[in-house]
Amino acid sequence: MKHFVLICSIFLGYAASPLRAGSVVTITDGNEVTGTLSLSASSIHVEGGLSPTEINLSDILEANFGETPFQLDFFFSNNAKGNQLPATWKEQTMGEDNPPGAVVAADGTFTLSGNEALPPPSKPVPGAVPVPAAPKRGISDNLFFVGQPWTGDGQWTARVKEIDAKDPQAVAGLMMRDTLDADSGMCRLGAMSLETGEFLFRGEVGKSLQGPRIPIMDIPVWLRLTRYGTRVVAAISSDGKEWDPVAQNSFQTPVGSWIGLYVDSREGKELGKAVFDQVSFTPAPSSAQVLPPGVLLQSGSFLAGYFQSLNFDPATSDADGKFNRNGTLMTIPRANIAAVTLLPTAWSQIADMASHVGLLMKNGDIMDGTPEAIDAKGVSVSSLLLGLTTYDQSEVRVCILHPVQAQSGNYEIRLRDGSRLNATSLNVSNKEVDIEEASGLHVTVSLDEIAQFRAGPSQVQSLAELDWKATPPPAVASAKAVPVANTPQVANAVSDAPPPVQCWEGPNQEQIMEAPVGTSLEFPLPGKFHALGMRIALSPDSPPNSQVNIRVLADGREIARTPPFKAGEEPRFMEVTIQNPKTVTLQADSIFAGSKVLFIDPVAIRDN
Repeated sequence: MKHFVLICSIFLGYAASPLRAGSVVTITDGNEVTGTLSLSASSIHVEGGLSPTEINLSDILEANFGETPFQLDFFFSNNAKGNQLPATWKEQTMGEDNPPGAVVAADGTFTLSGNEALPPPSKPVPGAVPVPAAPKRGISDNLFFVGQPWTGDGQWTARVKEIDAKDPQAVAGLMMRDTLDADSGMCRLGAMSLETGEFLFRGEVGKSLQGPRIPIMDIPVWLRLTRYGTRVVAAISSDGKEWDPVAQNSFQTPVGSWIGLYVDSREGKELGKAVFDQVSFTPAPSSAQVLPPGVLLQSGSFLAGYFQSLNFDPATSDADGKFNRNGTLMTIPRANIAAVTLLPTAWSQIADMASHVGLLMKNGDIMDGTPEAIDAKGVSVSSLLLGLTTYDQSEVRVCILHPVQAQSGNYEIRLRDGSRLNATSLNVSNKEVDIEEASGLHVTVSLDEIAQFRAGPSQVQSLAELDWKATPPPAVASAKAVPVANTPQVANAVSDAPPPVQCWEGPNQEQIMEAPVGTSLEFPLPGKFHALGMRIALSPDSPPNSQVNIRVLADGREIARTPPFKAGEEPRFMEVTIQNPKTVTLQADSIFAGSKVLFIDPVAIRDN
C-alpha cells in the first residue's frame, strides 16, 4: 500500500465557514491525515496515524496517492517498473554501422549502453604530445538515445551518476531533438569524465553540429536543459540545488519533439555505459492540460495508450477499436470516441477544433476530411481535395471524430500515466479497481496506478483549467542573457524573460501554478460557487527568509487575507467562503524580491 495525504481544512485567521459535506474532508483538529491507504467502493480507510479514520468517498475533495505529499517535478521513475521503460518512452540507436544500444530502467535509475562507430585513429607522430580531439561536428548523430515525445516548454533534469567507457571523451547527458532521425535538429548537454562537457546543437536537418566545450564538475554531476519557446539554456550543478548557467542558444523554430538521455562512448568496438538517476521533467509554462498519446472519449474521459486497430467506417462489421493500455488490450466502442491523440497534445488544441472532423498535423496544419482507419500503416483520411490519403503516425498530432459532450461523474480518477476518468462508480476487489466511466465503459486498474481521487466536476471546478488571466507587477526585469565565449549566434535570438506564471502537473496529477509576488491571477467563474479551496506554499527557490500574504478578491473586492506563509514550510490548505462572484483573483504580497508562490490544485466548490 502507498503512503498518501488527504487535504483537510486549516483555518487561516479570517472568517470562513467549513465547506459542506461532499466537498472536503472535515477534520476537527485541522491536521493532515497520513497513513496507510485502504480503498473500498464507498470509503477510504486510513491506518497508521493518530487513530484509524474512515472517510466516505462523498466527503473527499481530493486524495493524493504518492510517496510524498508535495513534489515539484514529475519523476519518470514513477512509471518505471522492473527493467521496463515507461510506456511512452522509446530507444533508438543512431548511426548506420553502430551495434544496438540497450537501456535498463529500475528503481529510478536508467543505465544506458551505447557507442559510436568511428574510423580507425591515425598513426601517432613520434614525439608529438597527444591533444584531446574536439567533439565530432557531424551532420549525422552516432549515439544511443532513449526518451519520450514532448512538445512545448519545460525543464529537463538528470544526474549523470557514472560513465564507464574506455575512451575518456565518452559523453552522456540530456537531449532535445525534433525526430529520431540521425540528422534531426537537436540540442544536447553532456558530461565527460575529463571534467569537461559539451553543449552541441543542430539548427536544421542535415546541418553540421555547433557549440562549445564547457567546464563540468567531476562526475557525478547534475545537468539541466530549460526551453522557453526558441531559447534553450544549459545549466550544471554539483548538488542538484545550486545551478550555474553555462551556455544558451536560440533557434529559428522551437527545437524538440523528443526529450531524453543519450550516451556516446566514442569507441567503435566497445559499448560505453552511463548511469543516470534523479531524472525529472517539469513541463512549464503552460496553462493547458497536455494529453499524452491516447483516446479522448465523448464523455470527457481520457485514457493514455494507443490503438492497435481502429476502423472508422460504419459499414464495417468491426465497430470497436482494439486499444492497448499499459500492455493490456481492451475494447472501446467506436461510438464512444471523440478524438485519438498520437502525439502529446494540449487540450486547448483539441478544443479549438471543435467544429472540425479530420486531422491536426504535427506542424499545426488542419486536414479536414473523414477519418478512415488507424493501424500499423498509419492514419488514413478521406477528403474531397486529396482523396484517400495515409499519413505516418509520427506526422499526426490528433485525429478528431466527434465533439466532446462531457458527462459529469461522481468522481474523477487520475492515473499515473495521464489518464483521467469521469467515474460514476467503482468496485474494489483485492488490489484492482473496476471503474465505471460516465459513458458506461468499464476500466480495470491496479491500486498502484491511481495517482489522485477527486470529487467530480459536478461538485468542483479546477481554476487552473479555466481561461485565467495573469497581470504581472508594474515593473518586471528582463532575463539577462548568459554570456558564452565563442558561441555561434543563431538567427532570431530570444531575450525576453520567461512568462511570469508557470503551470505544470505534479507526480500525483495535481495542478501547480507558480506566480511571482505581485502577480494577479484572475479566474472567470462559469456558474455559481460558494467556496474556494487550494494548497499554498512558497516555491523552494524563494529567498530563505521570505514570507508572503495571500489576498483573495471577489469581483475586485478583497474578501480574505491570509497570515504569512514562510519559505520552507509544507503546503497548507486554504479555504475561503464566496457568494457566487463572476471572477475571483489571487495575489501574493511580499517585501522580499524574488519570492514565488505555489497554488496547488486551486478549485471552486459549486453551489448545488
